[in-house]
Amino acid sequence: MDLNLRGKVAIVTGGGSGLGAAISELFAQEGVNVVVNYIVDEVRVLKFVENLNKKYGTRSIALYGDITNPTDIDNIIAKVVGEYERL
Repeated sequence: MDLNLRGKVAIVTGGGSGLGAAISELFAQEGVNVVVNYIVDEVRVLKFVENLNKKYGTRSIALYGDITNPTDIDNIIAKVVGEYERL
């Protein structure tokens, strides 16, 4: 499937497990650089992102942040824009 998303950047909250991980993987398959947001299981999420990058050739990253906290949201967005120069 080609959704014409190659090179885009997406933040997936809860992107390291369950439905979020499935969404992250689908985006990576489509060539999206995925920002996998998490609040637990850092080691597992880092390994998950490493696997996405190896398997699909993306430049995905893992970012900690509690999306119920406005400061964390601002930090996530700032880090994404700093890394990719867009969102």
